[in-house]
Amino acid sequence: MKLKLHYIYFTVLLLFSSCTNNKPSTPQSDVRLSIELVSKTDSAFRYQRIYWDTIENSTYPIKVTITNKSDSGAAFWMMNCSWWENIITSNNCIHISETPCFKNSPSVFRLKKGETLERYAYLVKNKEAYSKIDETRLGLIFIDTTICSGMNVYDTIIGDKSKYDRIIWSNSLMLNR
Repeated sequence: MKLKLHYIYFTVLLLFSSCTNNKPSTPQSDVRLSIELVSKTDSAFRYQRIYWDTIENSTYPIKVTITNKSDSGAAFWMMNCSWWENIITSNNCIHISETPCFKNSPSVFRLKKGETLERYAYLVKNKEAYSKIDETRLGLIFIDTTICSGMNVYDTIIGDKSKYDRIIWSNSLMLNR
């Protein structure tokens, strides 16, 4: 009987620990996303192999910065290696290049007041098909820890665009070449 009661308690707890409509812990305006072009010789790219820079494609090395501008901490879910899974672009013709990942899993990232998180990647654009598109923005799919509290819930949200609660858009980036 005690075991059955513990099982029921655990099931109810599990149901309530998944996605809810709780108020996010960090207001959207207090977390900022910025992107900037950087040099391909930057040390962050030293070991990163790029397969996308070809006759058909142009690549743009970028630095992505997530900054907590709130008066308190911010916590959100993001993949610890393939972080670009939490990033979308403002158009379908430009994407972030993927890099090899080892030991990849959803993780909670915590930023203290004023703290930043930097990541480096390449934007890839098809030269011929999208020659007239020279501008893009990145959007951070912000999965707040008060909304979702587990890896399975993260997987459900990141795989279904209709479940994106907050997208924090970056500044515009001109890709002239």
